[in-house]
Amino acid sequence: MWRLILSVVMLALLAVVVAYNASSETAIALPGVQLENVSVVALALLSFVFGVVYSFLLYLFARLDRRRKERLKKMDRKLADKKGVLEDREDELKDREGELKSREKQVEKPKDASAEQPAETGILGRLLHRIGGNRKHSRTAGK
Repeated sequence: MWRLILSVVMLALLAVVVAYNASSETAIALPGVQLENVSVVALALLSFVFGVVYSFLLYLFARLDRRRKERLKKMDRKLADKKGVLEDREDELKDREGELKSREKQVEKPKDASAEQPAETGILGRLLHRIGGNRKHSRTAGK
């Protein structure tokens, strides 16, 4: 609403300036160009238009810069999240590697113990192993 009121006030001021200076003329000296008999009203309108365009461009570039910064912050947050997930997965991988090594050690221990036990299983195998073991001991003891 305040923009509408401001626009109406600016147009009213512009109408007053035009009404009082409709017949006024001036000379303009720019670097490399000199203009004479230029209407003051045309000069004021031209200055106003250039000011509006300049302000719009400033606003547009500031808005684009703000969007770019927001997008970069968002990407940084995503990157930080992904780094966190990656670190969690690395920790999980290290835990699993440790579990695997402990399981390998557990698997190796029974293999060593099985070399001492007879290959035959069951009651008959154990009985033959005991008899064979006793024979060895009895032979060495008798000699």
